[in-house]
Amino acid sequence: MIHAASHNVTESFARHLHKLMAYKDEYEVARLSLDPALIRELKQKYGDDVTYRFRLHPPLLRALGLKRKLSLGPSFRIVLTLLYMMRGVRGTALDPFGYAKVRVVERRLIDEYVRAMRTGMDAVTDTSGMALVNEMAALPDLVRGTRTSSSPTWKSIAIASPHSSTSYLRSS
Repeated sequence: MIHAASHNVTESFARHLHKLMAYKDEYEVARLSLDPALIRELKQKYGDDVTYRFRLHPPLLRALGLKRKLSLGPSFRIVLTLLYMMRGVRGTALDPFGYAKVRVVERRLIDEYVRAMRTGMDAVTDTSGMALVNEMAALPDLVRGTRTSSSPTWKSIAIASPHSSTSYLRSS
């Protein structure tokens, strides 16, 4: 019975770990914005003479108090191309965006989720324990569209087991 439950936990863990790792940082926004299929779709839908703008609200400018999105024309593709080419520095000391609080929290959530799942799996002795770990594996579903580490779901993502007082995952 634990074997079947273990498969469910593994599947849930993989799906939710992917969710935590697949956040849209500046490099991913650049990649998505440069997708040739996007321009093809715009031209197909609105004609060859379609004009478009990139509407961006970078975390750095948001932290500095900018309340609205920037509207940038097609010439901004040059900057997006350079940004996309810089994706190799993502997560390194050279990543200029990696020091933003929201990026630090995103990376910390991944590490803490993996650590919490290891701890949970190591403690499992029966199917009820496995069910609790399976619930814990789904915790990343609580993180939805938050932009700052001060929002409630970023501030403290924790589950207190009904069977213990242990907090399994914290981001603050």
